[in-house]
Amino acid sequence: LYADENWVGAEAAFTALGNYEDSAQRVFRCRYEQAKILLEGGAYPEAGAAFTALGDFEDSPEQVKRCRMFVVHFQRMIARRER
Repeated sequence: LYADENWVGAEAAFTALGNYEDSAQRVFRCRYEQAKILLEGGAYPEAGAAFTALGDFEDSPEQVKRCRMFVVHFQRMIARRER
């Protein structure tokens, strides 16, 4: 699952393993990859929430800022169109 980038399935499998070896770290990796997919798909609020939940994992704090930037940008675009 992990090698096939099936992040949801891999997360479930690693979660089921509990504290076995590096399972906890791999759970975070799966969640991080899922958050990246949300970001790449334009689901900025959802991606921001997912990165926020990851805390300091990898560059999650920077990704949260990036998501907020996109949300603000699109809110401004919508506001301009409504004028």
